[in-house]
Amino acid sequence: PLRNIPVGTVIHAVEIKPGGGAKIARSAGASVQLVAKDGPYAQLRMPSGEIRNVDLRSRATVGEVGNAEQSNI
Repeated sequence: PLRNIPVGTVIHAVEIKPGGGAKIARSAGASVQLVAKDGPYAQLRMPSGEIRNVDLRSRATVGEVGNAEQSNI
């Protein structure tokens, strides 16, 4: 869960709701950054710069998705 991941970590495959399956940052080269934990929510910085709140119980994978050069094929 996001509550166990340190602030500042780059993550991908993030659930919006706990148990809902990964919805955020799933495509090649994608990642978001965990920027804060505020009450029951984690704040994520999206690639667009938008800050989005998701439940701290949601799961995510540490790191960024591989194959970032996929668009250059």
